[in-house]
Amino acid sequence: MPSLPLSLASFAVGIVIGLSLTVDSSTCTRTSSIVWWKKKKKKKKNDDDNDHDDDTKNHFLLPEFARQLEDDKNWEKICLREWEDVEWRRANGWIGNDFCHNNTNNTAIRILNYYVDAATQTQMVGVVFFGPDTESHRGLCHGGAMAAVMDDFCGHMAFVNTTKGPWSGATVQLNISLQKPVPIFSILRIHGKITKKHGRKIYIDAILDDGCGNIGVGGDGGVEGRTKDGTAEDTNITMATNENDKIKSENKVVSLPSAVVYATLQGLSIEGVQLTCHTDTVANRKWEKVYTTSGKIQRRDSGWK
Repeated sequence: MPSLPLSLASFAVGIVIGLSLTVDSSTCTRTSSIVWWKKKKKKKKNDDDNDHDDDTKNHFLLPEFARQLEDDKNWEKICLREWEDVEWRRANGWIGNDFCHNNTNNTAIRILNYYVDAATQTQMVGVVFFGPDTESHRGLCHGGAMAAVMDDFCGHMAFVNTTKGPWSGATVQLNISLQKPVPIFSILRIHGKITKKHGRKIYIDAILDDGCGNIGVGGDGGVEGRTKDGTAEDTNITMATNENDKIKSENKVVSLPSAVVYATLQGLSIEGVQLTCHTDTVANRKWEKVYTTSGKIQRRDSGWK
């Protein structure tokens, strides 16, 4: 196993969480990202499995931003076989289920999908479900569930930005600001970008929000937040905007509603390292681009062969 360029102590002390939450009535009245879990439908024998897509459509009422991502050819869906094929996972050395990508679990955290931008490969967006087993305060998710999503996102940004393939990298530092409590049964959007690279170090800014507004992090690394009465407020994070986010009314420029921000991240990952000592074909998989039957490109590991 190669030595890490950063001290292992950074794993222990690298998570710095600043808690700043305001509980108010608007938390539970905004419904664009609040969805209720549906019972899994039985799959028909003749269903098309060619795309290796999971059956999240049968599990969840996906919000609009998630449905748009499924159809947007500017974003490549990331598919790892160990997320979707339980038997293959067991046969290749995994003992349990993936903490954030377990497609048999609809009660805890589940990242339904990740997408990486096709043009630059430096931005990523995810669709995240917070189930009832993430509950802490009544009806609200534990802050640790939000932090776990940020950790997973930061690590996978390293995975998709290396030529060495999946699981080649790690999260080493997280600076998270929890800004608003997440109601259980929410489906939210996490999106972020690489802001800087230095050797194997990858610096990442990311946002967990309700899916309104553009995907992207502003030049100063953030998004526009909201006060409890729903008006926009400037925080240390600002949402990226363009002309499509504005409409003109009676010669006045009116901004469309900003995203409700639940948490923000400034993270550090390293790429190109293996945290386990495995040297088999699974450990040496590469990323491949595969066209689905609908014409979209998926970023898959070579273990599907």
